[in-house]
Amino acid sequence: MGIGFEIFLIFIICILAMLLLMAIFKIKRATQLIQDQQALKEEETTRDDSLMTSSKNTDNSKLLQDAFIDNNPIAIQIVNQNGYTVHFNQAFEDLFALPPKSENNIFEDDRLLKHHFHDLLFQVKRGDTVYFPEFSYNAHDKNPKFDNKVIWIQMIAFSIPDKNQQPDIYIFMYQNVTAKRMAIDALRQSESLARAVIENTATGISVRSNTGQLLLYNEIWRKIWEVDKDSLEEELAPKENLILECWDNAYEDHIRKIREVYTTGGEYFGPEINTGSKGINKQNPRIVTQQYKSICNDEGEVERVVILTSDITERKQAEEERLKLQAQLSHSQKMESIGRLAGGVSHDFNNMLSVIIGYSDIALLNTEKNSPAYNYITEINKAAVKSANLTRQLLAFARKQAFNPIVLDLNQAVNGMKKMLSRLLGEHIKFTFLPGKSEILIHFDPSQLDQILANLCVNARDAILEKGVIVIETSTIVIEETFTQFNPDFKAGEYALLTVSDNGCGMSAETLEHIFEPFFTTKEIGKGTGLGLATVYGIIRQNHGAIEVYSELNKGSSFKIYLPRYMKTNETNVDTGHTQLMNKGTETLLLVEDEQVLLNMTKDMLSLYGYEVICANSAKEAINISNSWSGPIHLLITDVIMPEMNGKQLSDQILKSRKDTKCLYMSGYTDNIIEQYHLNDNNKFFLQKPFNIEDLANLVRKILDNEV
Repeated sequence: MGIGFEIFLIFIICILAMLLLMAIFKIKRATQLIQDQQALKEEETTRDDSLMTSSKNTDNSKLLQDAFIDNNPIAIQIVNQNGYTVHFNQAFEDLFALPPKSENNIFEDDRLLKHHFHDLLFQVKRGDTVYFPEFSYNAHDKNPKFDNKVIWIQMIAFSIPDKNQQPDIYIFMYQNVTAKRMAIDALRQSESLARAVIENTATGISVRSNTGQLLLYNEIWRKIWEVDKDSLEEELAPKENLILECWDNAYEDHIRKIREVYTTGGEYFGPEINTGSKGINKQNPRIVTQQYKSICNDEGEVERVVILTSDITERKQAEEERLKLQAQLSHSQKMESIGRLAGGVSHDFNNMLSVIIGYSDIALLNTEKNSPAYNYITEINKAAVKSANLTRQLLAFARKQAFNPIVLDLNQAVNGMKKMLSRLLGEHIKFTFLPGKSEILIHFDPSQLDQILANLCVNARDAILEKGVIVIETSTIVIEETFTQFNPDFKAGEYALLTVSDNGCGMSAETLEHIFEPFFTTKEIGKGTGLGLATVYGIIRQNHGAIEVYSELNKGSSFKIYLPRYMKTNETNVDTGHTQLMNKGTETLLLVEDEQVLLNMTKDMLSLYGYEVICANSAKEAINISNSWSGPIHLLITDVIMPEMNGKQLSDQILKSRKDTKCLYMSGYTDNIIEQYHLNDNNKFFLQKPFNIEDLANLVRKILDNEV
């Protein structure tokens, strides 16, 4: 019983020990909780104090912020995340003259959208900082009471994110940069003018810093020193003795004076220098002279040195070789003398040739063709004609020919120029001559005709970048009085038509307006004088002719020259007066022409013959008329080359719904356009511009009566 009691006692002691330990643990935990609560309470107290201080600071910051915005000389606009204005300063209102309306969304503002800032505004909306290009603004557009004055504005826009880093508000800042822009434009113009003067002078010009660094140069300078463009990167690096390193001791005084210009300023004319003496231009040494001129700042310190380099190599070589000098100096004078001599001799020489040719022609008319004398006289006539051609070519070469028109066959004259033109055009261009079927006589100076052909062919050649085709065609045409009412450059009568066409780059409408103006050229500097087409125009007008140009970008050009025909005395002159109107009709015609003047002229022509003419200025308008016109349309008359849709495409679309309608194409291009645009389908015909009223009326009547 003693042992069992002891065991029981030990069990009771263990339980009491465990309870004691649990109590101690709970006491410690409770103590820790109390301490944590006290620390938390202290932290909350500190935080409340901080928040109160922060709130005060926030209020002060907002006041400072508002003051900064409202008194800022830069125009500021603040918009919310939806794009609506919530605040703007006085500078904003002063700049735009009008406060923003609360209902206007900045991301839909027409002031910005009209400048195509859609993408930039989208970038701002997604949170990017965006610098906008300068844009124009005129308050007069918004309210007529304001002055009609355009200002230029520079704008920057950015967002301020919320706690989730999403755009909360947007800041738009504007600045008036009109004055800066005007100054920049003026400076740019000034710099462009200076650059143009520098580049087009015959003197080499370079500008260096006071340390010898190359800052500016022109092409003449580069050629004189034979500096490779790729190596100029090194040349543009600062080099103390760059301008001095090539000179040896023989130029000691020269070097000293150059240094003075770079250090103390002034001007110095250097001696003649052989650039090959120290390996420069070793293959092609040049003799040059240089003038040094310093440019100083307000304090008198040298900032720049301008160096004018004159290449006198040719002059020096000519001085050493007197005979060569004489030839060079008198070259232009000799050419002028040759021209005057050729012009003086040609008059008498051509008179003699005219006698030979004239009498040989008479002799041929009175000689039997089977007689030996006929062949002899024929050879004499051919030799005289060849001699006249040689004289003409000599005068054309010297460009000193007098205005001396003679009766000549246009086909033969062009044929005589074929070889020279082929050599002039080169192998990459196919040259074709399509002469008229009958004899075409004109009263014209042969040398002037050669000049016209040479200028037009060279112009066509330069318009062809790679391989191409140049076509010369001849034909005849009658201009009626009706046509001259709408074309004052023409007089009624018979004309020889000379056409020069190419498939080159073509010309824009703006270029076409100026091509005959003296000194107007689209060619690079040095590749054209701008006088070629002006000369052609002058010659044609001098001979009572006219010229028309048809051109389309990337397709080619066609020059049509109208020269009065020469009528033989034994032929009856063509009556160019009004003819009795024949071949009248009452059918309905749809006339399509994008040139309003030609549209009106053609309508008047057809109306005189009784036709009902419906006019359309474009292919789209013609299609709408065709779809809405309830009655029949007997004939579609359309230009071939038009914007948006050509005549072939237009006729194909209209004839889908009007199977019985016939089609007549018109074009100022030559007849080969039929093949190019596949215009030779059934019920489709072609008329070349310009046309007279009789030709138009006859063809329309024949088409309607199924006679063609």
